Amino acid sequence: MTALECAQLKELWQERIADFHTSGLSSREWCAQQGVKMDRLHYWNRKLQPPDADASETVWVALETSINPQDRPDDALVVHVGPAAVTVRPGFDPGFLQSLVRALATC
Repeated sequence: MTALECAQLKELWQERIADFHTSGLSSREWCAQQGVKMDRLHYWNRKLQPPDADASETVWVALETSINPQDRPDDALVVHVGPAAVTVRPGFDPGFLQSLVRALATC
């Protein structure tokens, strides 16, 4: 691929990423409408982020724990984030829990 072709591809994806972000659609919906594979959208979205985009300020939230077998049926763990309580059972998705806690912490 020539330098010109690379520049044109980058420009195309900058336009697509901008369109995606302003569309209000989920990545799945936007990709279906545009006939674009989701892995390509996610790849270019990461690739075109400014270098400082990944350097976000760490926000710590208080986590209180108490172990009470009556409150934890089936070895579940209850995580309280502000007024919300999230029950975590064995086999949970750690990435989803992390996203959920971050979302609750911003409320």
